[in-house]
Amino acid sequence: MNKLLVVPARKAEPAPPVWLEPQRRLQPGWQPKEKVFALTLVGLLFLAGVAVVTQTVRVNLVGYRLAQVRQEVERLERDNERLALEVAALKGPARVAQLAEQRLGMVAPDAAHVLRLPPGAVAQAALAVQGRPAPALAEGEPPAARWQVLARAFARWLGTVGRAHAAQPWPGLEGDITGDAS
Repeated sequence: MNKLLVVPARKAEPAPPVWLEPQRRLQPGWQPKEKVFALTLVGLLFLAGVAVVTQTVRVNLVGYRLAQVRQEVERLERDNERLALEVAALKGPARVAQLAEQRLGMVAPDAAHVLRLPPGAVAQAALAVQGRPAPALAEGEPPAARWQVLARAFARWLGTVGRAHAAQPWPGLEGDITGDAS
């Protein structure tokens, strides 16, 4: 027996609208305008990425430098405080007196050698040295003639000492400052 194969008849499908049909290309692959646009876009994105990375690196470097400068400022402030305390200790009256006695051979004066000046005597002595008359004394103040004489004598003494020091800066030393004769 012959067997027949019966295939249902195909119905004709309507043609798709024109706007749904894929555009037909003349050549397969990218067109030259599309290649230029794509390469330009990739290049701009690359440059933007490089700019972002560069700025991030710069900001980080400035941040590190700022941290270093802050640490340096803190260290210098601590050093300054330490040195200020050291200067205060070295300027102390007790240390100055100790150095005067030990290094310079000075001694504290006896009470007999201390002369207490009345109020205003220093100003009157300064005026006398300058050759100006002293102001009039109020009642009860001793005359300043004695102080004027002392001031003039002191000024003369300073003048002779100054001239002696100009001639020989270290009286009593022959040679250099250590005392060695050369």
